[in-house]
Amino acid sequence: MNDEIITYSELSNFEKGMMMELQNKFSGAELTEEIKKMKSSLLDLVIGRKVLLSKAREKNYDMNQYLDMVIKEIMKRNNLATRDDLVRALNSQGITYDEFKTQRLEQLMQEKFIQESLGSRIMIDTSEIISFYKENAEKYRIPARYKLNCIFLNKDHYFTK
Repeated sequence: MNDEIITYSELSNFEKGMMMELQNKFSGAELTEEIKKMKSSLLDLVIGRKVLLSKAREKNYDMNQYLDMVIKEIMKRNNLATRDDLVRALNSQGITYDEFKTQRLEQLMQEKFIQESLGSRIMIDTSEIISFYKENAEKYRIPARYKLNCIFLNKDHYFTK
């Protein structure tokens, strides 16, 4: 693709990353179905990401500082206290820390390119947002929750002498 070779190991690493993402989102029969879909379109996905990545590299984005924040957020979300905990978790999935970091950096660059290229072209009318909310209001309602702070008992009614 564009004088770039897609290696089997690259395809395999991409598949591992996709498997981790799918396992975080789905389970059971739904996971099995999503894995089938992903495997059938794996090469197309890799080619698409390569094209996006080459365009993003042309823009020369510097995402390293943002990458550190993203990695810290991933660690927090997965209850990993130290970088060593993250490295162990990644190794158990068959991914090295450097591979993980490279994958995330490339993903951030691709997202930045997409946002920059398409973000300004997407126009959403405020009335569309309001009508969507009204049609789906139940999805956005959070039931009231109460937290008991103290219980006061009238000693005249509950304690006898």
